[in-house]
Amino acid sequence: MKKGPKDWSPHHRADIEHVQLGQCLIILAPDWFHRGDFQKWRSGSGVATWHDRSPEGQDVFIVFADRELDWHTSKLPADIYEKLDRAVRSSDMEYGVVWIKAV
Repeated sequence: MKKGPKDWSPHHRADIEHVQLGQCLIILAPDWFHRGDFQKWRSGSGVATWHDRSPEGQDVFIVFADRELDWHTSKLPADIYEKLDRAVRSSDMEYGVVWIKAV
């Protein structure tokens, strides 16, 4: 396990069992955020987003493990799912987060 910042002593993380450095695959896809089918999926339950009150500013976060996308992605528009699946499978990452950004 990697050590955190110098002032992050065991006392500060008494209720945390494990801390591990994660990996993130960042995808810039502004056109997706203007598509009705993507917007509908993004506004569904269980989708992790970053809201800044503008439709274009709601980044999406998807977890993946063993190079498999999270189950929430099964309802994505097929062409977007295929692109994300290819990106995850072709990366060198076994697990992590896909961060889909509009800007």
